[in-house]
Amino acid sequence: MNDSVTITIQDRSTERQFRIRRMPALQAEQWIYRAALALGKNVGNLRSSIEDGTNGLMTSILRLDYQDAKPLLDDLLACCHLINGEQFVQLTGSNASLIESPLTLVQLRFEAAKLNFDFFSDGTLSSFLARLFTGPSAQK
Repeated sequence: MNDSVTITIQDRSTERQFRIRRMPALQAEQWIYRAALALGKNVGNLRSSIEDGTNGLMTSILRLDYQDAKPLLDDLLACCHLINGEQFVQLTGSNASLIESPLTLVQLRFEAAKLNFDFFSDGTLSSFLARLFTGPSAQK
């Protein structure tokens, strides 16, 4: 499992490299719960928002009111680092002005979601949730 990926994006007039890092497991789990609650669902019903994998999840988040979506989007942006020579500059709301195009920011968030939540696309989470919420109880 890759903990990070490096991508190159044409940011208007400048070609930039970015390193996208995976969230720690606990942070990713909390993000999933927050996303499910923001979407007005419980985690057991999250499958309906992820039928199209990560893209379906991101599309659902982008349909939320901005104030509900912003913390989730900010967490995804925080996974992204602008490579500036030997330095990695973590992107945040306060320094996102380093980026020229809003489309670059959107692409970075989508790439961060793909890296962190690739299990939405491969069916792993869906299968797990199906077993968890429909299988026999582990406690008797």
